[in-house]
Amino acid sequence: MGLGRHAAVGQFTRKDDTPVDFHIRGRIPALLKEAVCKGTLWALRREARKPGSSVWYKGGTRPEQPVPEPEVVPKP
Repeated sequence: MGLGRHAAVGQFTRKDDTPVDFHIRGRIPALLKEAVCKGTLWALRREARKPGSSVWYKGGTRPEQPVPEPEVVPKP
């Protein structure tokens, strides 16, 4: 999400973080960003007041990503 309180741009991605050819812009994504930020602060404050009160969900399995082969440099 692009930063801004009055306007923002939200770019959607797949689970492997590749971009999707779809985005939203304007006031709606800015309100969404504000809600996420305020919700995060609310949850942190609540957890500080009453430890163990927040529930942290684990994500699903991530798609396999190939590990790049290291380059082998020949010795002179």
